[in-house]
Amino acid sequence: MATVRKFGGVQYLWTCHTIGVNSAGNNDSPPADRMGIDWFQIQTQPTFQISHSGRIFDPAAAANNPRSYYLPSLAVNNNGDIVVGCSGSSANALDYIGAFYTRQPGNGGLMSAPIPYRTGAQYVTHNRWGDYSYTSSDPDGVTIWTIQEYAYPNDFWGTQIAAIKPFAGGQ
Repeated sequence: MATVRKFGGVQYLWTCHTIGVNSAGNNDSPPADRMGIDWFQIQTQPTFQISHSGRIFDPAAAANNPRSYYLPSLAVNNNGDIVVGCSGSSANALDYIGAFYTRQPGNGGLMSAPIPYRTGAQYVTHNRWGDYSYTSSDPDGVTIWTIQEYAYPNDFWGTQIAAIKPFAGGQ
């Protein structure tokens, strides 16, 4: 998933992917024990360079059943606000796969902690996952839509759509 936008005459590409991490947000020592999300803002003109990047992960200790976040998609609106939609779950017996989003204001503020907008109902054991993670900007230039999967009863999945106005009034 990638989004391309031009700000101040400079063209950028934003993209994201899933990565294994530990409670510190890296994957070296101790080794990764949960999934997180890396996102990147890449300047493509006039030179090619990573302008900004970040990592979304649960910093809880392994003994506290940290949540994993995976299968992300992202979009950027006309204000430069970023929304990352994803699935999330943990080893906790009642934390089934749910739909989440996180956001960062275009003014350079911090990325929010993941916000659940649809909780999962039970385990999904045999159906493939991840085909329906999509996040896109609305033609109004401000609203960002995200479509994410969640665990639905009887070993199925459902999709949930959310319209997000990340930072109304630039906040």
